[in-house]
Amino acid sequence: MQPVAENAAKCPHCGSPQVRSHTKAILIALASAMVVAALVLVFFMTRQAPAPADPDPNAPSAPSSPDKPPPLNQ
Repeated sequence: MQPVAENAAKCPHCGSPQVRSHTKAILIALASAMVVAALVLVFFMTRQAPAPADPDPNAPSAPSSPDKPPPLNQ
């Protein structure tokens, strides 16, 4: 028996049509779709996350830094 050519539409021995399996292409398409869906989900989850709470206005604030550095001899 001889191997069947890649582009043969029918089997050279029996004449039955060749069925091409597109499994690899289908799996790549499904994986791509799942990745896109996961990215969209993460995007919307982070976009709708609650904003961080504002600090309490009555709480004492940290001391502010001086406008100029202290002298070097201290």
